[in-house]
Amino acid sequence: ALKKLEWLDWVTRAASMDIRIDPASRSHVDESLEIKTDLGVFTGQISIPPSARAIVLLPDEGQRHSPPAQRLKNRSTARLVAATAWLEARLPDDGFRCGYLATVAAGAAALVAASRHGSIGAVVLWGGRPELAGRVVAEVLAPVLLIVGAGDKPLVDANRSVLVQLTRSQLCELRVVAG
Repeated sequence: ALKKLEWLDWVTRAASMDIRIDPASRSHVDESLEIKTDLGVFTGQISIPPSARAIVLLPDEGQRHSPPAQRLKNRSTARLVAATAWLEARLPDDGFRCGYLATVAAGAAALVAASRHGSIGAVVLWGGRPELAGRVVAEVLAPVLLIVGAGDKPLVDANRSVLVQLTRSQLCELRVVAG
């Protein structure tokens, strides 16, 4: 089975391919953030050390009793697109990249957001619902790793069908793991 640290490592490595960072040329980023979207204002804290080459964003999965998958995808996409734009406007312009790590319907949101931000370094979906992203998956340029449990045949099939649509992605991989 693929462990959490393995896929987090995959997205970080893929997002930072071919990046050479000079930590002396950067300062430590430590600030509060406030991101305004049509859905409201989202706040948080971000801290990035000078030697960092990438940051991984984890889209909102919603609550246990969340709205239907399509609405959750739309809400998560809006937040992720806004957060990515916020980061791109403030992060170093020396090759620093963002990656996405998502599950369930937020996986579709990560693919939609990656299709809108060609600068995304990598996308990893664990048990995600990439088919909810629709046709935009063909516009994703980032490397994509799809991870699905072997026991969920419909989800394996859905991920396989999306994998062949990722025609512009630099690297695509489907890993079917035990479970």
